[in-house]
Amino acid sequence: MIRTCAALRAAGFTDEANRLERVSTDKIAWEDYARQTFEAHARIYENQTGKLRFLQYVNKASRPYWEARKSAGAVLL
Repeated sequence: MIRTCAALRAAGFTDEANRLERVSTDKIAWEDYARQTFEAHARIYENQTGKLRFLQYVNKASRPYWEARKSAGAVLL
């Protein structure tokens, strides 16, 4: 993440780098980001069963959310 943020800044994407850095250091924000990203992809592939594979590390608190989305393509790690 450190190199990704540095590369974004070097390319002139300071706002994006700041947001990525903030999310990558906050577990709650990262989980929210992952859920939003998954939901966006799931909408695109909702009529294409079996196409989406979204790998997600889970913990005790997040497992129920992701378990409920396995049929939509969530792969729990």
